[in-house]
Amino acid sequence: MIQRTLLNANSVINMALGIAFILYAPLMLRVFGIPEIPSEDVLLYWNVASFARLVGAAMFGIGLLIFSLRTLSDNPDTHQTWRGIYLAQLFTYIILAITTITQQVSAWQSAAGWLLGVYFLALIIGYGYLLLRKQPG
Repeated sequence: MIQRTLLNANSVINMALGIAFILYAPLMLRVFGIPEIPSEDVLLYWNVASFARLVGAAMFGIGLLIFSLRTLSDNPDTHQTWRGIYLAQLFTYIILAITTITQQVSAWQSAAGWLLGVYFLALIIGYGYLLLRKQPG
């Protein structure tokens, strides 16, 4: 139950953030406290927006991958597979949390940055819990 709930929430939130960054990159950057780029620097603007869209595509892809894992059975035969998935997710979100918190403190200083950091910390706790459980799946 915890596994399915975590995977569903993780996939839906990642895909939603991914879509938001793909479609509304400049707006999403402002939500995170990144100042608007002056109109006379058009090339810089499009470079930053393009990079934000790439981040969105990656987030969407991770969400889609996690969503597809829901169909993987959770029996003793797949226990090692699930442990590998949990470990990969745990390390991914540890790196993302550290990066988010350092960016939040040094650059963003926005409510959205703190929410993203809390989201990643919650995923660390969730995947850490699933990794430490004795039962398969």
